[in-house]
Amino acid sequence: MIGNLNITILVDNQSSKAELHSEHGLSLWIEADDKRILFDTGQSEMLIRNAKVLGIDLRTADTLVLSHGHYDHTGGVAAVLDLNPEISVYCHPGVFMPRYSRQPDGKMKPVGINAKASNDLHKIIDGYIG
Repeated sequence: MIGNLNITILVDNQSSKAELHSEHGLSLWIEADDKRILFDTGQSEMLIRNAKVLGIDLRTADTLVLSHGHYDHTGGVAAVLDLNPEISVYCHPGVFMPRYSRQPDGKMKPVGINAKASNDLHKIIDGYIG
């Protein structure tokens, strides 16, 4: 049972504070008792900037959880892994599947995880399963 739980929004589509930047995407900082969990990373390195503003040290994260493989949830992965290379990562293998969005003109736009994040994650995950 969790005794203490605190969830801080690092990145979202909107921000109610002028000093925090927003972007299409999501990243949450979860403190559950003595565990620190980073849930998703937004679409860029914005989470790192916002975490600093909020006084959150991402180097102290125990775990990175990725909900799925869209760019707006995995865009900051490479920056987080550079900052905290010892972090444990949890994600479904499907996080690497190509994803596309059909545009109004009928063209397909890639909306999946970017190549750098994918490569960096594979280095970690291949060590676990390979």
